[in-house]
Amino acid sequence: MATFLWDDIVFGPIHSRRVGRSLGINLLPREAKVCTFDCVYCECGGLKRGAEKHPLPTLAQVREAIEALAEGEELIIEINCPGGDVWAGFEIFGMLQSCKAHTEAHVIAMAASAATTVISACETVLAS
Repeated sequence: MATFLWDDIVFGPIHSRRVGRSLGINLLPREAKVCTFDCVYCECGGLKRGAEKHPLPTLAQVREAIEALAEGEELIIEINCPGGDVWAGFEIFGMLQSCKAHTEAHVIAMAASAATTVISACETVLAS
């Protein structure tokens, strides 16, 4: 199906089958996708190898992308996460709390450990 990766960390608006028009965060490098799910509905393309050659964005790059969002925009974060680095979770919490855009978390299947910190920073949380 899709065969591309988004160039920017924050991308969109895109058409989402679940939520209509939305913005998204894509922490994946263009050249490689590091995802074990390989979802058929993924807008970033299929599972690819080679992630070790292409590191993920730093927290500073994520902060810069989130700070670039304008008031009135909507940032929808789709989460399916078994957890992660607790300190990164706190950093992202702070970024989302100071974000000018409306923040909404969609828990697709799981939000455990540090992911719960991230979703608690959002103005709206929806869980399936």
